[in-house]
Amino acid sequence: MRVSVIVPTRNRAVLLAETLESILRQTFTDFELLVIDNDSGDQTAGLVAAYRQQDPRVRYLYHSERGIARARNAGLRVARGEYVAFCDDDDLWRPEKLQVQVDFLDHRPEVALVCTNAVTFGDGVPERRIYRRTPRILTFRRLLRQNEICNSSVLARREVLDQVGWFDERPEFHAVEDHEFWLRIAYRHRIVFLDRPLVRYRIHSRANRRRGVDAVEAWGTVIDKLWTSGLINPSLYAALNARVELERRWQLLKSGQTSPRAALGPPLAVGHRFKLLLRLCYTRFRGRNTTT
Repeated sequence: MRVSVIVPTRNRAVLLAETLESILRQTFTDFELLVIDNDSGDQTAGLVAAYRQQDPRVRYLYHSERGIARARNAGLRVARGEYVAFCDDDDLWRPEKLQVQVDFLDHRPEVALVCTNAVTFGDGVPERRIYRRTPRILTFRRLLRQNEICNSSVLARREVLDQVGWFDERPEFHAVEDHEFWLRIAYRHRIVFLDRPLVRYRIHSRANRRRGVDAVEAWGTVIDKLWTSGLINPSLYAALNARVELERRWQLLKSGQTSPRAALGPPLAVGHRFKLLLRLCYTRFRGRNTTT
């Protein structure tokens, strides 16, 4: 078995069908498709059972403990592939996706993980590439700036995932568990980005105003873990925490949960206060121009 594809899902049977179709249409065929049902209450089990009757590569695992990290780890426990791919239950793959990545890893033994670009889609969402200036080599330092790895685009060596440890299941890492995982891999191994849009990344119209704030605060938890694990030095730890505070205030301001005066107040560093002010001015200027 060359590849294990892990698809966690919960109450998305309608979207899941399209995702499974895109995976089963791969030109590379030596893979198993592991659907991890994260305590769904809809028709997910029946849907996957129908696919299992048609294609023996499909495997179904019911997992009662909710959480995306737990579901992915449950898939890793039963995965039999030399390589592991992840796909969210609402994203889609191009038919050549696995073939391109398997060929790449087969010829580049020094690379632990290969990811690709992705194109956004959804109701009223324009199709565009997610990453525009991403370098070919994604270093640990680069990923500290931002997560430039689309989870559904990843293909990694199983032995590397076992070596660095799997996804952190603690609730405080929710929404950033994948980013923290990629950082642990990048610290010790090489990650390569292929600028080919082999994934269609679905954007949902329903937005959660609190989600951006929660993600920033969760990122602060990641930084604390990197610090206690000895992966970053004191100066970098301080710089990253200052940036977290900047982003937290920006998210609060953008979502209307705080005022500009409160957001620009202490203990925000002077340099970051200036950056926040520039963002606010630019946003208001752009909004004024779009309404005139």
